[in-house]
Amino acid sequence: TMDRATKAGFPAKNPNYKTQPQNKLLARATAECARLIAADVLRGMPYSAEDLADENDDTAPAPKTRKISRKKAEPAPAPEPEVTP
Repeated sequence: TMDRATKAGFPAKNPNYKTQPQNKLLARATAECARLIAADVLRGMPYSAEDLADENDDTAPAPKTRKISRKKAEPAPAPEPEVTP
């Protein structure tokens, strides 16, 4: 219901709850059913926009990047002139 969504704070996070409440509530109900029926298939995968938004990537440290430089190609040796005796 919209009351449950409001208590969870979804309308504040997602303005579509105000413009398309029926669609958002249906999507949320579908996600909850999927969690109940097929939790083994989902294996913890986020399955709703709210779940994706709740994952805060800011808390995870950014992976360190390494710079990989390649050696410059050496120029091909100049062909030796043929000497005829």
